[in-house]
Amino acid sequence: MKKSSALTLALFFCFASVFGTEAGSTDASPGRKNVQTLVPLKNKVAADGVFSPGEWAGCASDHVFVSQTTGKKTGRDTFVFYGYDSDNFYFCHLGAVPKKPQTLSCLDEAELILTGPDGQSRSFRFTPEGGKDLPEGVVYRSELCGKLNVPGGFPQTAKWVAEMAIPWSVLGLDRAPEKAVYRLQVRRFWKNPEEIAVLDIPRLVFRSDAPMMSGRIALYGVNARIGGGILNPSDERRTFHVDVMIKSLEAPLKLNKQIAAGPKAAVDLAEYFMVGGATDRNLDVSVTDDATGEVIYARELDWNESTGIAFRDPDPPIVMDFGLCPSQKRLIAKVETAAEAKLADVRRVEFKIINADDVVIQVVEAEKKGPGLYFCDWHYPDLPLGEYTLKAELSRENKPVQTFQRTFRIMNFDWQGTEVGMARTVPSPFRPLSGEGNEVHALLTGYRADGVFWDAVFAKEENILAGPVTLYCGGKELKTEKESWEERSADRAVRVSEHSAPGLRLQVRHEYEFDGVCRTTLKFEPEGEQTVEGLYIDIPLKPEFAKLYHHVGFGIRSNPSEWIPAGEGSVWILPWEMLKYPSCIWFGETYRGISFFTDMTPPFFDNKTGFASHEFLRSSDRVTLRIHLSPPDPVPFRPFEWVCGFQPTPVKPRPRGFRRYGGSMWTEKLPDTHMLYVLAWYKHFFSDISRGQVLVPYANDYSWLDYIFSGQQERDSRDQIMDRIRALMKKHDLTDEKWERLFGDGHDRASVSTRMRQGAIFTRGKELGLYLNPRGGYRCWAESDMYDAEWMYSGYHHPDDNHYHRHPVKSYVDMLLFKARNFLRRYPQCKGLYFDNLYPSRKSSLFWGARELSPGVNTFTGDIFSMREMIKRALVMSQEEKRFLLSDPDYAWLVGHMTDANIIPVMGLLSVNLGWEMKFGRQDFQDRFSEAFHLVQSLGTQSGTAPIAITQTSGTKEERLRQHRSLYAVGFAFDMLNFWDPGSREEDGSPVFNEMQRLIRKFGYGKDIVEHFPGYEPERNPVSCTPGHVRITTLKRNDGKIMLLIGNLGDAATVKLRFSGLTLSGLRNAETGEAVDPEAGFTLGKHDCAVLTGNWAM
Repeated sequence: MKKSSALTLALFFCFASVFGTEAGSTDASPGRKNVQTLVPLKNKVAADGVFSPGEWAGCASDHVFVSQTTGKKTGRDTFVFYGYDSDNFYFCHLGAVPKKPQTLSCLDEAELILTGPDGQSRSFRFTPEGGKDLPEGVVYRSELCGKLNVPGGFPQTAKWVAEMAIPWSVLGLDRAPEKAVYRLQVRRFWKNPEEIAVLDIPRLVFRSDAPMMSGRIALYGVNARIGGGILNPSDERRTFHVDVMIKSLEAPLKLNKQIAAGPKAAVDLAEYFMVGGATDRNLDVSVTDDATGEVIYARELDWNESTGIAFRDPDPPIVMDFGLCPSQKRLIAKVETAAEAKLADVRRVEFKIINADDVVIQVVEAEKKGPGLYFCDWHYPDLPLGEYTLKAELSRENKPVQTFQRTFRIMNFDWQGTEVGMARTVPSPFRPLSGEGNEVHALLTGYRADGVFWDAVFAKEENILAGPVTLYCGGKELKTEKESWEERSADRAVRVSEHSAPGLRLQVRHEYEFDGVCRTTLKFEPEGEQTVEGLYIDIPLKPEFAKLYHHVGFGIRSNPSEWIPAGEGSVWILPWEMLKYPSCIWFGETYRGISFFTDMTPPFFDNKTGFASHEFLRSSDRVTLRIHLSPPDPVPFRPFEWVCGFQPTPVKPRPRGFRRYGGSMWTEKLPDTHMLYVLAWYKHFFSDISRGQVLVPYANDYSWLDYIFSGQQERDSRDQIMDRIRALMKKHDLTDEKWERLFGDGHDRASVSTRMRQGAIFTRGKELGLYLNPRGGYRCWAESDMYDAEWMYSGYHHPDDNHYHRHPVKSYVDMLLFKARNFLRRYPQCKGLYFDNLYPSRKSSLFWGARELSPGVNTFTGDIFSMREMIKRALVMSQEEKRFLLSDPDYAWLVGHMTDANIIPVMGLLSVNLGWEMKFGRQDFQDRFSEAFHLVQSLGTQSGTAPIAITQTSGTKEERLRQHRSLYAVGFAFDMLNFWDPGSREEDGSPVFNEMQRLIRKFGYGKDIVEHFPGYEPERNPVSCTPGHVRITTLKRNDGKIMLLIGNLGDAATVKLRFSGLTLSGLRNAETGEAVDPEAGFTLGKHDCAVLTGNWAM
């Protein structure tokens, strides 16, 4: 690290003229309720400008600075640490710095203000160059460092480090204050763009005998982490109450928890909340000492991820960027600058491909797209293997040619051209397409062609349409000119047709696939100059089949699953927003319905706002989904081709034994349950994501995986497992510390040895699958240098280390499935594949269909079709490799995790769906998810998948007990008891979780000896009850035994039972043994559950 004296920043100070405020001003008070207690440090702080987390471990810390521009948390990272001892008050500032070549502006600086009980304020201003008129005696050191890890879930970025030691004499004291209340303010001033952000702690309490909370609040994307440590300096055990409330338009997230710290001990606090998309939120955190009732820590702030401000360079350079798409033998390249004057005299820009021998292979001229942008999109010739330079040459009159260059490589990989899973076949449980005349039928669904679309859509052999699916142009239907079947094969049927209206010709291609999806291509060919309005598709369903809807935008955890509103006419409107265009929308009932999906925004929507993209219209005999392809006002009618898809539901039956699934981190084997666990590229299996797809162990040493798949860990003790781990680490000259230096990112604080031991224990008694993330990628992967632009969302060569920035285009899937197949062949014991991150994402890549809106700005496209192709190939490959569910050999061992994005055309190809990875915290499960959510997403009835739910709980033993009972109440109400625990249950001490599972599994839940009557199908259920918010799933065994699983979705109630077609006797509460009188009823608490057993007879 270089000290500040060696910094190359040319900084000067003109604070007052720019910011118009005086040092020490305390007008703004964004920290309305902030409280911080400080106790003396046990260790000295060096204040040398070299940050060490251990050095500042006993200090208070803060990250949540509030922007005076937005009133919300600033988007630019700033951290502070502060504490004291008998000699000094210590302060550390860590501020993110912009990416090179930009430097910190001459006006970037910060200010610490301490206000004493007497109201006198003292200001300490500082810059990366040094302190600004700091009082004598203050020690100040500053430096810029490379990537720096701050514990607590914060990103690793380059930072400006400033450390300060302020003697008490500077504050007018002869010793450290005791039981004194100060006010602490920190102001951070940025340029480019200008922003002032403030941390305000109105109540900073110095007290040597008081407990202290050192907090970490990290708010990034969908993650809200609240953690730190609570120190108890007393000689007695003390308890503390932690309250957290996150309020927004979404359901509030709450934490209400008591934790204890032993005498003179510290206890860690690590709470994690998963929130939805960008919206306004308020965070309120407080920690109270139960012994005194005093608040020792409090923070409140507003935040919204979309309001963050990025650094902006005051002197932006000319930059060259490019993207290579080997699959299309195509390059895009640009030269641009935000300082348009720098390109004003450029007469020509050429791009040249030059080989390693300095031979020019190809020259193309760029087009001037705007004052600060030259761009070219072209196909390159065949290039032999090797390294190449792409050079940009900028020609000006009477000036030397200015050049920029980047390199790329053409390489061979063993997966290229393999096309795993692309054989044309019909994998089970699907059957060959059938039908005569205008009809085509898949396993449970079908279509009858008429006009542009269909006059019948079949779901479970019933036509669910209330009228034809129709394309309207100008409010009128098109006339059919000709139609024919181009192909009728077992796995695919293709029907083509031509249609017309005055001034318009339309070519249509419907491609039907074995799972009932129809991929539709509409090619519009207007004649001459004309405008278009009223271009839309209507899908009318019979009202009994149109009760619910689920629309999926480009994202996760914020996609509505709701009841279709009542009323007449237009009852629901979705406003057009490019960033939230629903790439998939389904509507129907619990089983039957229809999905519409597309990866393309309609071209007539470009640069338009203020109208609906979708709406539901209701009348007495139908509910119609209207999909608008044009805005309401006339727009020029240009030729265009639009691809979309349709799929009726249910796609297939749920697999046999679908109720008998669970898994992840349980260490106890549940009876009659298929317990699943997936092996991922993490520490648990001696691996890291940077090692490459799919799971590549360190140094290619597969001995730890060999051990896991051998099953020997089932028999080894924990000590024996640790002996194996130590021997493996010694073999490679590794320690836990060396591993962290190689691969650590600061997010997982556990050592590699600990994680490997957990991996061995968690895999006991499990069906093991292979984890795949079809969106992950790392710069150090061998493929990155050649393929990353093709795979990245932008289309440009910006490789990064990220789990989410790649898209499963064909070449990525070629690589992924080839390596997955190799792994399956290496380990026959591996049951199958688990796909993470199956939510729709967006990309602006010109390689994959994006359109240019304005110079340098493109539309977005989705990736449902590419995701679907990936899962279809994985299904075929799984069948070829004979990887099937143990409960149903007609279904491949394929698990998909999508999180609030039930995309039927993708999920319907899988066998197991994993959901609920959202709304964690201390809420009851009834408050996390609605009834509509369960009917649309949780059950797997539309996709034909076995459902599993992630069931994280947190809090005290009593809090988790309540959450577990609420979980079973929901599970009983919806006949869904397949739970996937991510680790919370192992430490909670709540007995109800496993006890309830053993009780219902022992009775035979999920087995063929039991007839199941779900609580969401009351018309079939022989047992019902009052009130209506209590639901019953009935288990009727053929030996005359019955079990009633009763779940309360609302307030406490007296539950009275009613029977239809059978009589019950000997009913008892299976947990307490108490007899139950069905007519008199029994009391069931709010969100509680009950299990009754007895006998039945006709």
